[in-house]
Amino acid sequence: MQPVFLLAALALVPQQFERLPQAPAELARSGAVMTIDGVPVSGDEYGLWLLDMQGSRQAKHFAERFLVEKAARAQGVELAPGAVDARIDTEVEARVQGAFSGKREEWLDELARTGWSESGNREHRRAELEPRLLAEELTRRDRTVPEELVVRDWELFHGPQGRELTLSALRIDVAVESPDEASSDQRDIDRRRAFAKSLARALDVRERAVAGEDFAALARECSGEPETRESGGRIRAKFRPPGWGATFVEGVLALPEGSISMPMYAQGGYWIVRVESVVETPLESVREELTRRLVELGPEDFEVAATIELITAGVEVELLPQLFESGGSVERKLGEPGLRINGLPVAREEFALWLARARGEHYVRDFAEHVLVERRARELGLGASEAEIAARMDEFQQHMITQSYKGSREAWLTYMRATGRDEAGWRREWQRRMRIEVLCEKILKAE
Repeated sequence: MQPVFLLAALALVPQQFERLPQAPAELARSGAVMTIDGVPVSGDEYGLWLLDMQGSRQAKHFAERFLVEKAARAQGVELAPGAVDARIDTEVEARVQGAFSGKREEWLDELARTGWSESGNREHRRAELEPRLLAEELTRRDRTVPEELVVRDWELFHGPQGRELTLSALRIDVAVESPDEASSDQRDIDRRRAFAKSLARALDVRERAVAGEDFAALARECSGEPETRESGGRIRAKFRPPGWGATFVEGVLALPEGSISMPMYAQGGYWIVRVESVVETPLESVREELTRRLVELGPEDFEVAATIELITAGVEVELLPQLFESGGSVERKLGEPGLRINGLPVAREEFALWLARARGEHYVRDFAEHVLVERRARELGLGASEAEIAARMDEFQQHMITQSYKGSREAWLTYMRATGRDEAGWRREWQRRMRIEVLCEKILKAE
């Protein structure tokens, strides 16, 4: 059985839904963080719901953040004041300019459509970026610039293998024509004929070029590629390998200055290339300059990712039963551990506060819908027994294992462990979901 979720059918959406200013950053401080149809909801209530619904799912992400922060403290690494907000500002500006042509109000409309306020979205990004920027600073310390980056930039600025080529070229197009009703064998024959015909024409054009005909005139007469036809064959952009194919690139790089290539297939036709000039720049002559630039730019994403992977490799997360204890406050028994990360106890209020920052606003509408279902059920005198929920849970769990894991419970548990989850946390989340589903069905029947 798959979960049905009938919230939309019930039309239980809040007529008045307000996030109060302190949400979600102060969620774990017990005061009201939102109102739903005018009824205040405390941070404790939302925090406990988040722990049930997202605690198991997000525990590994939290653990990775925890370990990065621990490593940073051990090395005395701190972020400069305003560093995270500055990075967020850069991201927002790039998004506004790139996707909305500089119209900030359209970006704000997109946030609203996807359930975000600007402040909530910034808090979410802040929670994600803080460990990433700490890892960046850890990577920067005693960094040795990878040789692959030096070589990459050498070829970026000075051409493949340090050879900056000025080229002229023309392309003889390959046009394959086959009737729609042609068989696959006939299509293959037509394709072979088209390639052979174009190659023969390309060889003829090359012979004319080698014999001394003006290359620019040949390009204007014969090239099927618009730019080279209009420019008389001159390729104005610097030659760079991406997009050309390995065979074509090898052929071009093997050409001496002043030579004319044999026809080489790439990008829809046979190319005839003439090397107008070659400027060679040995790597060692520019290594110091390239390295200095890369140091100034700082570590790249794959270097930072390697640092995070090194710090978090083999992370072990244990969710303790008290993480999911209901009633009271998320700060009840202040400092009581809710989980262990590599054996180190972490207070459940610390995890709850991170959940609120990283995911709180994203899930707030789901929470509001759950609250409204519970309210309506109480008004109608309806409830869902533990037996009903357990039966629905068992049926759903077996369906999922059968459909997604070929009936292997062990395969499912292996996947759960790999993602930092356990069965108890999974069941806690889905018990919440199944309770709402059962209540929805009963409300529909009652009304």
